[in-house]
Amino acid sequence: MVGVSPLTVFMEVLDNYHYTDFGKVLSFLYVLNSCPVRDEIYEIDLDKEKEIFILTANWHQTNYRVPYKDTDRMGVVHHGNYINWFEIARTECMRHYGIAYSDVEKRGFLLPVLKVECDYKKSATFDDPVAIYTKIAEYSPIKLTFAYEARKISEADFATTHNQIVDEPAGELITSGATKHMWVNQDFKSTRLQRSAPDLYQVIEKVGERK
Repeated sequence: MVGVSPLTVFMEVLDNYHYTDFGKVLSFLYVLNSCPVRDEIYEIDLDKEKEIFILTANWHQTNYRVPYKDTDRMGVVHHGNYINWFEIARTECMRHYGIAYSDVEKRGFLLPVLKVECDYKKSATFDDPVAIYTKIAEYSPIKLTFAYEARKISEADFATTHNQIVDEPAGELITSGATKHMWVNQDFKSTRLQRSAPDLYQVIEKVGERK
């Protein structure tokens, strides 16, 4: 709960988020119209007043052979390297859908990381065949969240299943996680992608289409 002007909240909602239920917009307008003082400060739960797309898109699979440099003195993959795996996987996921990150940067957009989550289930070791599954978990015009699952797979699957789209991840779960990002320009100021690069935003909308 934060203290803000209701009108300010409503404008922020319209600017930053997509509504899937027009009735919610009308209801919020009614609340605003009922406020006795238009510039009075109200306690509003922002999480209840905004909505982003939460997706059930399919997973992109990137295969990765664990190199010796990723392991530590204990003989297992160092916990920090899974974050690097996530970066590799989301870059290849975006490339698969026609959004090469190098091209995005040439157009003046950056996608810095705001938050990283990583849950460690089991260990991976040198030379293990691994599949890193990636999908868009959430998106709005200014933010983008990826979900990941790293899994051990068989040698046969490693040889035949790289760079493909699957309904569900396969293999033994090693690590799961997520990264949240924000679209910014070269001055690191947030930008609304549906306005500044509608073609890129349309691709994200298509990739994140609900089942």
